[in-house]
Amino acid sequence: MEWRKCYLDVILVPLGFLTSIGYHFWLWHKVRTQPHTTIIGINASGRGNWVNGMMKIYLFSSTNSLFETRARVVYIRNKRILQR
Repeated sequence: MEWRKCYLDVILVPLGFLTSIGYHFWLWHKVRTQPHTTIIGINASGRGNWVNGMMKIYLFSSTNSLFETRARVVYIRNKRILQR
């Protein structure tokens, strides 16, 4: 029996799929068990903190105009950037 290129395809294509599936399973497990060690978990945490901050600003400034609320948001964001 002679070696053909299709034999290599039979080996490498499923190996590529298994590698991809294995990586995605590992990433899912890592995000679920140790979320702050991945950029996905860090971004999710940052979004949660942002929502909490926006809700505090909204509740604090419910009697103020939209312009004043926007000015507060920009001020707080710039203050956080400068603190880094």
